[in-house]
Amino acid sequence: MKILKEKRRFPRIDVELPIFIDSTCGCTAGKTLNISAGGAFIRCPDSMTIPERFLLAITNLPQVYLHLPVKAELIWSNGYEKEGNSVFREIGVEFKDISDADREFISALISCIQSRRKRFIL
Repeated sequence: MKILKEKRRFPRIDVELPIFIDSTCGCTAGKTLNISAGGAFIRCPDSMTIPERFLLAITNLPQVYLHLPVKAELIWSNGYEKEGNSVFREIGVEFKDISDADREFISALISCIQSRRKRFIL
């Protein structure tokens, strides 16, 4: 049996955070399904064409940020999914031109969420 090695550079955590995608094609809301300091797995409505590069705003963050705007690049899309009457798409994005401070903020947020979850698992 072959064991696949994880290729991600940053730890990733399953967490739903509200996001906005802003591009020349328009603006739409969605949510992360998981996130790392290097990128995110996102669910958004299928009604908008998502360009290769766009501005992603991660909202409702604790501490000093109300939202964190980052440039993102579309890496993959798994097409369209249906849940009840809603049709959506799931995409993987990589953060581009993100400052060290913002990358550290996301890493600290991930660590905080992980430590809170561990306290409630007995």
